Amino acid sequence: VRVYLGFYYGSTPEVLVQFSGHIAEPFVSAGNGTVTARLKDRAWALEHARHSTTLYMPGTPSGYSGYPDDYIGALLDLVPLADRPSTDLDRGCFPLMFAWLDDDPLWEELGRVAAVQGGMVWFDKAGTLVFRDASFFVLNATSVHTFTTARDLQESWREADIWNHVVVRWSGGRVARLAELWAQTEPLPPLRAGDSTTVQANFGAPAYAVATPVADTDYRAVRHDGMEATKDLRVSAAAYAQRVMLTLTNEGSAPLYVTKLRLRGWPVDFQDEQTTEAEDAASIATYGRRTLQVRLLYVQSRGQAEAVRDFLLHRYKEPRATYSLRVRAIPWLEVGDRVTVRISRTGHDEDFFVMGMRQEFSARGGYWQTLTLLRCADLLPYSNWFVVGTTAYGTAGRWFF
Repeated sequence: VRVYLGFYYGSTPEVLVQFSGHIAEPFVSAGNGTVTARLKDRAWALEHARHSTTLYMPGTPSGYSGYPDDYIGALLDLVPLADRPSTDLDRGCFPLMFAWLDDDPLWEELGRVAAVQGGMVWFDKAGTLVFRDASFFVLNATSVHTFTTARDLQESWREADIWNHVVVRWSGGRVARLAELWAQTEPLPPLRAGDSTTVQANFGAPAYAVATPVADTDYRAVRHDGMEATKDLRVSAAAYAQRVMLTLTNEGSAPLYVTKLRLRGWPVDFQDEQTTEAEDAASIATYGRRTLQVRLLYVQSRGQAEAVRDFLLHRYKEPRATYSLRVRAIPWLEVGDRVTVRISRTGHDEDFFVMGMRQEFSARGGYWQTLTLLRCADLLPYSNWFVVGTTAYGTAGRWFF
């Protein structure tokens, strides 16, 4: 469903989409002939879509770059065509060297990808999937609207959210040599002539590829009298990164017993866990040492781990307030927009990012928005960033934190 709202811009009538999603729970009131529906945006469908995939790494599949926009596109290919959303995706700051799903919800995976890029993922009002990496907050330098009045402006922060010692744990990986990935340890029931059965093999770590099972080497079977029957057993495999669905079929004329069943392949060997840490002495002196330990699956290099570490330390070493601003609605505002709050009676005159939005409309009360805002200065400590394609090589400029 889509929710449209008509309004006047000066004397010109306009209509804009304010919501796109699904009817999650309709409520019918027979007494007054009304219907109340609980709506959820398009993330709702992705929350319930669980999938397993093969391993994604730069160059595999062919043409895959390893960057988040490619990976997100590949994940959305798992969605039925009629439900596949349009997208607006940043490239991403760091490639994902090894990425995969193992019966995971798509929406959770998208959140993991955004987190390790210092960004966000959400559905906008029109139902477009938006991914923004950390560079978005650097490049988004233009305010789209200035608020000079407000019904309410509240500032809040929690001391419990202060962290001045950050430890990031990470592991790099490499594709190892051919090895045994899995072996059946429990006896399987006898397989009658012409019958098939399915066996699920789960791996402790992902595999780059799984070798096709070979008779005698990877599987064997006998009849009830002990006679060899491997030639009557057909084994087929549907392989994913961290699991394989094996189908065993008895093509013979008598029941058989599977005496050996294993899978070989090329596992991803993740190195021993490493750590990188940083702290802020001034914050520790004020609030005491507060340690935040982070372990993110898709932080797979030291450079990325250090960037995530420094980003988190800056974000949490001091109280960072969030603001709730209740205003007459601006229908074209979106999450991620940069706005200016210039209200003389409160003393505010600075820029904020819109991090959340609540909208209310009634015939009597009018159309209102409550915006969740984060100060731009709190999110980005520097302004001298090196922007690829813009900043001249050899001039001053920060690549990351």
